[in-house]
Amino acid sequence: MLVDFRQGGSIVSGTNYFAYLYGRGKETLEGRNGLVVTGADESGASKTWNIPKENVDNYFNRYPKIIENVVYDASFGKLRQLALSYAVPAKFLAKSKFENLTFSLVGRNLAILWSNVPNIDPESGYSTDSNAQGLEYFAMPQTRSFGFNLSVNF
Repeated sequence: MLVDFRQGGSIVSGTNYFAYLYGRGKETLEGRNGLVVTGADESGASKTWNIPKENVDNYFNRYPKIIENVVYDASFGKLRQLALSYAVPAKFLAKSKFENLTFSLVGRNLAILWSNVPNIDPESGYSTDSNAQGLEYFAMPQTRSFGFNLSVNF
């Protein structure tokens, strides 16, 4: 088993930015069927606005803390690799030409154990360029792979 941890750093998530911007993030779920917003008008008097469902996107387009809400601690832990092996006992190989026979199932990039970044893989990146580290915009999920190994000694 191989477990990988990374501590520190920051990531800006463009995926989450646009989800908030258009009211599609989980945090905006409450307002998808319309919003009631309480605040102050131009004169400073308390006021309540009813924002109908059709105008919710316009409200989230002006959401004041979008940028602050999409900068995350990039720390994470991942299960990088897991291998399960079975060695055929020597007594079953006595009448064969094989000295050893081992079967293995291998999985790589299996799970994010913990992450501070919602909705995306914290290793996602905008670019492989060194000046784009810590930026993510609609990155594809990391590839998970499974394999089979057969080891034979004669």
